[in-house]
Amino acid sequence: MVVNKPDMIAFCIPGGRIVVFTGLLEHFGTDEEIATIIGHEMANVDLILLVLIFDRIELEADYIGLMLLASAGYDPRVAPKALEKLDQFTGDKMNPSVKERAQLLAQAKVMEEALAIYTETRSGY
Repeated sequence: MVVNKPDMIAFCIPGGRIVVFTGLLEHFGTDEEIATIIGHEMANVDLILLVLIFDRIELEADYIGLMLLASAGYDPRVAPKALEKLDQFTGDKMNPSVKERAQLLAQAKVMEEALAIYTETRSGY
């Protein structure tokens, strides 16, 4: 999509559309230069999708890890606390944040499921 404005801007929007302002097109004189900018924006679209996928994978790994922890006979109530401890070292450097991940594991529904597995494992069944 081309926007008729003098600004030298190009960016991607949700859905993978790339927006280029005419100011940018006028400033770059060759197709190769414009292709460089558009190529960069195309890569941004791919990278944004990867980040979204990575975030989801992190949350799934936390959930599965919690269930494996419980299945192995370890108390799953320790997991959110362990992540909170990790948060002291990582802070907001991770996405989703470790603090957010700890809160998701501590949710009643998730923890009840893990505790049921833990209790069953500890009882020998």
